[in-house]
Amino acid sequence: MTSATLEKPTTMHDDDICHDVEMDGLKDNVETYFTAQQTKALLRKLDWHLIPFLSLLYLLSFLE
Repeated sequence: MTSATLEKPTTMHDDDICHDVEMDGLKDNVETYFTAQQTKALLRKLDWHLIPFLSLLYLLSFLE
């Protein structure tokens, strides 16, 4: 048998994952924080998109 057939299969380690992330143009260990104003604006936007749809589903649930 050759040495190629006896090698262990390669596994992905944390170092490989970090390397792949860096290769994609992303910096690892970067923490993103939203300000209170940005969080409030995001939640408001989600509410304006989700609440009408969920209200319609709620009202339709009463139909028989």
